[in-house]
Amino acid sequence: MLFTFSKESSFGIDSTSQDYMVDLVSEEMITNVNYQKVREYNTPTSKHRIPRLQTNDGRIELELTYGNEGWEILFETLIGGSKVFDDVRFARTGESWNVLIGMVDVDFAAGDTSFIITEYNTGDFDNVEYVIVGSELITINSISNGVVSNCSRASGTTVATSHDKYTLVYGVVSEVGSTLNLLYRYRDGFCYYLPTSLTALILREGDYFEFKGSYFSDFVFNADIDTLSASFEMNSQYARIIDIANPSTAVDNGSMVSPLGINCYSMGEELKLQKLYLQVSNTLSQNNGKFFNTTVDQISLLNHSSYGQFTVSDESSESWRKYIDNDEINLAITMCDQRSFQNAYVFSYNKVRYGTMIRALYSKIDMLGDSCPFYTFSPDAFTIIIQRTE
Repeated sequence: MLFTFSKESSFGIDSTSQDYMVDLVSEEMITNVNYQKVREYNTPTSKHRIPRLQTNDGRIELELTYGNEGWEILFETLIGGSKVFDDVRFARTGESWNVLIGMVDVDFAAGDTSFIITEYNTGDFDNVEYVIVGSELITINSISNGVVSNCSRASGTTVATSHDKYTLVYGVVSEVGSTLNLLYRYRDGFCYYLPTSLTALILREGDYFEFKGSYFSDFVFNADIDTLSASFEMNSQYARIIDIANPSTAVDNGSMVSPLGINCYSMGEELKLQKLYLQVSNTLSQNNGKFFNTTVDQISLLNHSSYGQFTVSDESSESWRKYIDNDEINLAITMCDQRSFQNAYVFSYNKVRYGTMIRALYSKIDMLGDSCPFYTFSPDAFTIIIQRTE
């Protein structure tokens, strides 16, 4: 099935150029005109109705593939901010999580040009040219065994900010033809909002259904040993059927993300996952049209949250202890095309705490299961970084 979309110049402005496409697994987009019955004198049942505010929402399930720029646009629409860095890629490590990852050793401020990275192996970061910390790209001029003594802040149009202890650090090196897209929560002053909306098209049995002014109220990702699914809850301003003179015939031939390519780094160690659930949620408000206009006037962002749950295969009680002690941790969920390492997704969570977890014995044999919900406790603690190679 076909799902194509384009960025809108402003909310609800038609953009049917079908600039991006992803493979559609299923969709349940519902249009509700919210008709209101009109009362009639001495009539037990109203014979007439008038249209009210039209709402369009539902879930679309998509195939998550590597190297498709369309996924970068979808995540930008979900989160809000996007910074693209050309001719760079993640530095690679021989560890299971593939991407070179460390942590901030001690807090450092927006004006500091020196800081310390806690490395998995001493000297891991010695050859990196840049690092990504939170939503900032930093140019490394001098580093030895994780000690950065000279750096240039706010590279690549990012903004210099303070970074707390345990914030995840990603190593970056130059490579022509590769790009990194850093996706983060977008704000203007104290206000967070979603500046990007989409015109989305779904082909249904020969008819192109157009959904203008589309935002996403959530992204849900599920993976276990042999299955994987990715879906968005989409909210749109208006829907109609349109004719397209030269419809797109593009298909997504990229390799699909496999559960076998998913790994987790947390607090300098590997978490061996058996199951993984991720959800990024936006609370959206559809504003009424003016006067007798039945279309949505705007869709506003009210709240945002990033959370998930995983089951680990380790038999250690460490996760339970961290929950009891209310420890703050970090999580880096990596998804890599391991054969060539040309493409990757990294879901980066800082300032994380575990929720009420299950540590139970499931049979008469020693078979423990640790099911750990987790939550980010900061509005800027969640980012997504996507590596794509042309």
